[in-house]
Amino acid sequence: MDPSSWVLYIYFVTVLLWLATYISIIIVTHNDGTFGMPTFALSLQLTWAFCYSVMGPYTLPFDSFNPQVIVNSVILLMGSILTITTCRSLLSPQNQEFTSDPKLLAQMLPYAAAALFVFSFSLQCCFKYQFWDPTQPLLNQAYSFAATEVYAALAFVLMLMRRGDIRGQHWIIGASRFLSSIFNAIVSLQAFPTIIMGWMTTVTILIDGAYLALLIRHHTKWSIQANTPLNPVLPMAGHALPPIPNNPARAGAAGPNP
Repeated sequence: MDPSSWVLYIYFVTVLLWLATYISIIIVTHNDGTFGMPTFALSLQLTWAFCYSVMGPYTLPFDSFNPQVIVNSVILLMGSILTITTCRSLLSPQNQEFTSDPKLLAQMLPYAAAALFVFSFSLQCCFKYQFWDPTQPLLNQAYSFAATEVYAALAFVLMLMRRGDIRGQHWIIGASRFLSSIFNAIVSLQAFPTIIMGWMTTVTILIDGAYLALLIRHHTKWSIQANTPLNPVLPMAGHALPPIPNNPARAGAAGPNP
């Protein structure tokens, strides 16, 4: 793969958008006391970064690293920080996701996390070695990343629809994901102009665009209705709803208390 200079610039912007997405999710996860990224999507991206940083690819054995490995290592670091932050948020008293039995959650969380990691790691290893091509050393990680992004985009939308509010989410996350999916599609299709790559990147862009639109709608709805007496929107963790003011007319119509 010998991309032209403009593709390198686009790839650099894509990496910055990935970092902005991770940093935003980490901050929101910490502040809202919940997970800001679907857990299985996080596990897939963490194991993807592990497979293509710790496990290669290398330009020369034991000599120097492919620059892509450095980028993947940074993504692995950000994913690890997000994983730790997510676990801390799920175990915190402010957690609003699993409140029925916090003690059971604390007992099962390590096993669930380990099971997710093993399943995701085995899946990424299948991609890594099934699609390995010595003539195209980036082919396997490009296809596995594109497939991971398709699921992640869908998982973000489903998380928003399941919650019905914007806990653990922010329009900045949606905008970063949407823009990074566009730029990543340009880079990926320039390197691998295939039908399946075009389908995966296009689907990711469409779903991320829908997710951004839903986030903007929810943020707008929250900002408009936050000052009204009857607010059907659920508040985010740490943000209380405004108090309902007394209605003198309604109080008078009800008559004096005996």
